[in-house]
Amino acid sequence: MPGARKRPDGRELSWRTVGVKDELGVIPFFIDWGTSAHPSADAPAGAHLLALSFRHPKPEELKAELARLGIAAEVKQSAEPGLSARIETPRGPVSFD
Repeated sequence: MPGARKRPDGRELSWRTVGVKDELGVIPFFIDWGTSAHPSADAPAGAHLLALSFRHPKPEELKAELARLGIAAEVKQSAEPGLSARIETPRGPVSFD
């Protein structure tokens, strides 16, 4: 699906998103920035992804699906599907569940 928005500086970003048939409930969607500059190119420096992990009742199935998509990530057993991220910021690491 196409999308676009104007940044506060007036530049327009445009992209296409594609989802994956997700019977497991946690597969992320993908963004193709096309000819637009990736927003991270001129974003404020200082934060970066340290770790991304998944939780799922069927971890082996999810691990196989992620591998098929070329995503190497930790997958843990859990009663409910979910994602966790750990991000390094100028004020120290922050975790999101």
